[in-house]
Amino acid sequence: MKEEALRMDRVTLTEQGIRLLDNFNFQIFKGEVMGLISLDSHGLDTLLTLLCENRPLYFGYVYLGEKLVNSYAAAIHSDNNVFVIMHEEALVRQLSIAENIFILRSGYRGHFISRRQIRTQLEIQLKELGIDTAFHGPISKMSRCELYISEILKAVIARSELIVLYDPFSLLDSNDMQLLYHVIRHYAAEGQAFLYIGTREEDLLQICDRISVMKDGHIVQICSTDSRGQELITHYLSASKNRDTSLRLPVSGPESRPVIFRCTDLMHGSFGPSSFDIREGEFLIITSDDRTFGDHLTMGLTMEDGCSGEILIRGRKQNRRNLHEIAVILENPAESMLFGHMSYEDNLTISLGRRIPEIWGNRQTRLGIAREIFGEELPDLSLPVHQLSMLQKYQLVYTRVRLQQPSVIFCILPYLNVNLVIRDYIYRQLKAFRDEGTAVVVISVNPDNLQELADRRLHL
Repeated sequence: MKEEALRMDRVTLTEQGIRLLDNFNFQIFKGEVMGLISLDSHGLDTLLTLLCENRPLYFGYVYLGEKLVNSYAAAIHSDNNVFVIMHEEALVRQLSIAENIFILRSGYRGHFISRRQIRTQLEIQLKELGIDTAFHGPISKMSRCELYISEILKAVIARSELIVLYDPFSLLDSNDMQLLYHVIRHYAAEGQAFLYIGTREEDLLQICDRISVMKDGHIVQICSTDSRGQELITHYLSASKNRDTSLRLPVSGPESRPVIFRCTDLMHGSFGPSSFDIREGEFLIITSDDRTFGDHLTMGLTMEDGCSGEILIRGRKQNRRNLHEIAVILENPAESMLFGHMSYEDNLTISLGRRIPEIWGNRQTRLGIAREIFGEELPDLSLPVHQLSMLQKYQLVYTRVRLQQPSVIFCILPYLNVNLVIRDYIYRQLKAFRDEGTAVVVISVNPDNLQELADRRLHL
C-alpha cells in the first residue's frame, strides 16, 4: 500500500475576506513526482507558504507523512520539513557546497566540523547519482544546474517530507533539465516525494507521475500522463491561452536591415568583453553561461560606473540624449520596475516626459492617457500599486515600455516566476513589438523559450 507524503483535505484559507484556497484537496505519495499547473496563480503563494509553515485555517486538515500537522480545529503554529527550491539562490556563498548541504540544515548537532568528512559524504552522494562534476570549487564558479542539484541534495540530506521545485525550466537549459530529471527520478525511486510546479506541458509529462491543474484556489483536475491525461492537460493549457497565431508578414531578412545597436568590448566587473550587433526589427535571443550576465548587461546599457566598452545607437555613441532609444525590462518586473510611492498613472507615464514635457504639470492628462489605453480594464486607481494583481502589474510595465517607443527592447529572463496567463501575455507583447518593427533582445537561460519568434540566437 502506498504511503502518503502529503494530504490536504478540504483546506480553505481566507485572508481579508478573499478565499485564497477554496476546498483544496491534494495528495502526494512517497516516491511520487506530482506536477502542478497553476492557470492563474490564485492561491499558489499561499499554498507554498502553507506547505512550509502551519497557519490558521478557515477549514480543513493538512497531513505530512500521514501525521496531522495542521487543522482548523486547533491553532497549530510550527514549521514543516518541506523544502522549496525557487529561483532565488538559497546557498551561502562564503561556504563550500559540502558545508551548505551537511551543516546549514535544521537538526545538525555537530560541535566540531570535519571538512574532510563532509567532502567524503558529498562524494558518496554524487557517486550514487553517477555525477562526476566537481562540486568542491567556490559557489561563484558553479553552474546554475550544479547549484540547483546542490539544493536538492541539501533537501534530501535534511530528510524533507516533500521537495517543491518551482519552474526550473525557466532557469535551466534543455541539457541541464535532462540531468535534473535524472536526479529527481533517482531520489523518487528511493521514496522521496516531489512537487514540480511548471508551465510547460512537455516537461511535466516527461518527469511527473501525475499532474494536477489548479485554478481559483482549488484543484480542478488531476491527470495521469497517459494519452488521455495528455489530452486533458492540452485542453486546460489551450483554454488558458489567447495567442495570436497569425503568421508574421513577409519582411526583409535580418542581414538586409540596418544595424541600430552595436556593442563593442562591453565589460563590467568580471564579465566580458562582449560584442554584438542588433538590426532593426530583429528578434534576438542571447544565452550565457554566466549567471549574472543580465545584471552586467543592464549596468552597461544604463551607463553605470565601472563599465567599459562602446555602445552605438543608430551609429551615434550612447549618451543621455539617446538613452531613451533603449528600454530594459528587468527580471521580475512586477517588483523591480514599479515605484510603490507613485500612483498608477505616474508609473504608466513616467517615460513620456521627454515627448510631452508638460505632462507632469497636469494629473488629468496622465489620468486621461491611462483611461484611453486601458478603457474598462483600467484597475481601481485608488489602490496602491503593490495591491494590483500580478497581471495588472505586468500590463503596467509593458504598456509603459510601449509608450516610451524605444528602438531596442532588452528583456531579462521574461518567463521567470510567471504563471500561464502572464506567460501568454508576455509572448503576445513581445510578438507585437517585433511585428511593429522594434528590435527585441531576450536574455534567457534556455534558448527554447520564445524560439518560435526568434530571427537568430547568440551565445556569449
